Amino acid sequence: IFDDTQNLFAIYELLLLLVEADFIPLSTKKQCFDECFCTDIIQNFTSPNPRERELVKTITHSLYSKIVSHRVCMRGAMANIFLGAMYDKKGQCNPTGVAEILEVYGSIVSGFVRPLKEEHKKMLLRCLIPLHGVRGSEYFHEQLVFVLVQFISKDSNMIVPIVCGVLRYWPTRSATKQVLYMSEIEEILNFMQPDHFRFVQDRLIRRICRCIESGHFQVAEYSMALLNTEFIYAMIFDNADVKKRVLPSILAALEKAVNSWSKTVRQVAEDILKFLKDNNVD
Repeated sequence: IFDDTQNLFAIYELLLLLVEADFIPLSTKKQCFDECFCTDIIQNFTSPNPRERELVKTITHSLYSKIVSHRVCMRGAMANIFLGAMYDKKGQCNPTGVAEILEVYGSIVSGFVRPLKEEHKKMLLRCLIPLHGVRGSEYFHEQLVFVLVQFISKDSNMIVPIVCGVLRYWPTRSATKQVLYMSEIEEILNFMQPDHFRFVQDRLIRRICRCIESGHFQVAEYSMALLNTEFIYAMIFDNADVKKRVLPSILAALEKAVNSWSKTVRQVAEDILKFLKDNNVD
């Protein structure tokens, strides 16, 4: 509608003032900024203009905090943006607006009460975890991890579906994204308990072993560092049944890494094998 972007930004700034104005009764705000209006505002997250997206983010924050009755509708509109990114047949390399919406949603999740409502869990399972499989997820991965950590802080039982989801959508063709996803796993380990690990141990160790065998030196290095974390080491080698089941795969992966073209990868693999041998792990 506005050819002059400066006029458009001025309209957004005026809108923000009206939303936050204390002298305007809440009933009037509900009438003027109805659910359709809020949905339309959220659709503007897909704007190619980064400044517009930032203004929309600020306005969305304000609308969500001021008009409680519209919150369900607004979360639904955000979910539609996520679903649109997931099922986008054009395959955008940079899904526009997802990062900004995740920033808003992260603050929303931090305000959820315990225990989590079923609708919030469904949002996590159906709209947030599958974002790992979106082409271009590296552009919003940091914001996505923040949201997932907020969910975990509200309900630690969400760790299992989140880790399973990360492993399901593992980016086997992108070394950069594999490193990102391993860093996500590493962060989640800070919240993980033995009972959680029991449900994901086989799939997680299998993925780590495949990464150790990777020809990309960063993937191999990071996966060995992940294997060497205090929590995973304790979960594997302090449990005879788990050790018996996964140790052969770990040793086989490390033996392959010893023959890597990367000097650093070879050295790290040799150090881990030596440590295991010195501690009579066989």
